[in-house]
Amino acid sequence: MKTDKYLFTEKFNSLSDEKSRILLVSMREIANLVALCNLYEFEDIIFENDAADLLKLLSADNSVTRKIYKITKHLTNSKPLADFLVPGADPYFFNKEYELFFPTFNSPFELFALHSFKNWRQKCNQAVCYIFEFWESYLQPSNFYFLEFLKDFDHIFVGTKNSIEAITKLTGRPCTYLPPGVDTLKFSPYPLLPYRSIDVCNLGRRSPVTHQALLEFA
Repeated sequence: MKTDKYLFTEKFNSLSDEKSRILLVSMREIANLVALCNLYEFEDIIFENDAADLLKLLSADNSVTRKIYKITKHLTNSKPLADFLVPGADPYFFNKEYELFFPTFNSPFELFALHSFKNWRQKCNQAVCYIFEFWESYLQPSNFYFLEFLKDFDHIFVGTKNSIEAITKLTGRPCTYLPPGVDTLKFSPYPLLPYRSIDVCNLGRRSPVTHQALLEFA
């Protein structure tokens, strides 16, 4: 991995001086979970195969500020006022221009991180985002405040199919289902097919105690 692009400042990693055309924003340092590794591998593929900078958020302790923003937006229906009243904001201004701004999120509740990015739309010619889990149940009126952060994107990609029509309607932006994939040749190289068996399969979160017991059993 190109570690020269992984230099950290107090809150964000600094970007390389190379001429890069894509700016990736990752939540990997905040939500470092095994269940989310395929999203971070997706980011790595883009990073390693194109001229890209990777910006890793190091802090997302914004539960209080997010609630203040949410309440203000709900009571006043004014995004500028909500932006103004949110305390402790740490604005981040980009000093480089990019062809594409491409942040990826594990869920729409992480979209509030965009509140710190003050000039990304001016510095990036095109902007798309990928939200790994965006279930239709998230689209409650009390959560509509985070949809404001999607209206400046040219296209929205999500990893859940059932919500795309509602997202398109609520944001006014095109939304496309982009399912996750796997490198099948890497895990089952043809024609040297290994013997494969599945003794235990668990999708989703895991218990460390059970996982360790299964490893010892294996």
